[in-house]
This record gives sequence, C-alpha cells and structure tokens, in this order.
Amino acid sequence: MIAMPKPTQSVADDEAKARAIHEARESVARDGVIAHQDMMAWLGSLGTDHETPPPEPCK
Repeated sequence: MIAMPKPTQSVADDEAKARAIHEARESVARDGVIAHQDMMAWLGSLGTDHETPPPEPCK
C-alpha cells in the first residue's frame, strides 16, 4: 500500500480564504484603491523636505 500525503489545506482553510477574498472585494467596492504609482510617490516623499500627504483612494 502506498501512503498518500496528507492535504496541506483543510476545508476550514478554504472557507477562511474565500471569506478573506469576499471581504477584500467588498472593501475595494466600498473604499476604492490607491494607485500603485501614487503610493510609491508618497512613500518616496517620506523623510524628505517635500513630504506629500498620503494619497486618496480612487473608486
């Protein structure tokens, strides 16, 4: 008899992942997202003499 490897994910893990994805999609729909280039520009300004305010999400 060949021993089969145990699954690394359980049904609970799958359900938690599905819940997290659902919550993330709701958050994006509700709050929008921040464009990568806007976030990178803001992060690049931190600690300089020309810090900018954090970027606003766009919907």
